[in-house]
Amino acid sequence: MRAHELTVGRTFGVTFDHGEDFFEALSTFCRDNGVRQGYMPSFIGAFAEAEIVGACEKLADPDAPVWAKTYVTNVEAFGAGTISSAPRSSSSASC
Repeated sequence: MRAHELTVGRTFGVTFDHGEDFFEALSTFCRDNGVRQGYMPSFIGAFAEAEIVGACEKLADPDAPVWAKTYVTNVEAFGAGTISSAPRSSSSASC
């Protein structure tokens, strides 16, 4: 067993307003605060509509990307995740 004390870097609490597009608001937050990668230890969200990527059946190839999605309305979610962006070049679009 190994253990090390971690020094946490910048930490943000972010609330998106009702009606905001999640990905646009997240992109704006990241751009405004110089965030290029991060870990979200938890989030709670309520979505008027969303498309969730996943599968209900056993996958034929568990290593292959899952492209199936389900459209839902009025859903609440609790989860965790990571964010990252590709380095920008003069010809690339901002993320």
